[in-house]
Amino acid sequence: MRKLAVVCYALLFLIGVACALVGGGQSTPPPEQGKEEVRARYTCDGCGDVSTAPGKCSLCGMDLVESKAQ
Repeated sequence: MRKLAVVCYALLFLIGVACALVGGGQSTPPPEQGKEEVRARYTCDGCGDVSTAPGKCSLCGMDLVESKAQ
């Protein structure tokens, strides 16, 4: 009976080691805190409206220009 218990514990130990080696304990790292996605900003030279997408100004219809300052 004691010999059976020792064999069972040894098998459980080996299974645990095998899972750790194969990668069963790996997880996805958390996203980095404090880093925000930098998005281009577009401004209207006519009225100063700001947008995140290029195109025409929604207020006056002029072309939006990519802003250098983020």
